[in-house]
Amino acid sequence: MLIKKSCRDVEKNNSPKYVGKGKITSNIFESYFRVIEEVLIEKFIGMDGEDTSLYELLKNHIPVLTDIEYKKEHRNILEYLLKQAKKDAVKLLKENISAN
Repeated sequence: MLIKKSCRDVEKNNSPKYVGKGKITSNIFESYFRVIEEVLIEKFIGMDGEDTSLYELLKNHIPVLTDIEYKKEHRNILEYLLKQAKKDAVKLLKENISAN
């Protein structure tokens, strides 16, 4: 699946920057990509144009997460990684369409 590939590629490329440098734990980083994959599947496969709350989705994976902690420690990174994964997924989808 192209969405999974996009997520894995972005995860692999960014892991040294975030996990490798100790900015976030590997468990939280993995949670980010579960959320990103959920959002992209809903957007591209579910055809849901509505923006899903990243905070609520991440809270499903990190139940003790507060709104303040999310905004302070997670939002910027998660939104940046989502933007990268979305861009990569669109690129792969276009390449796949033009190849067929």
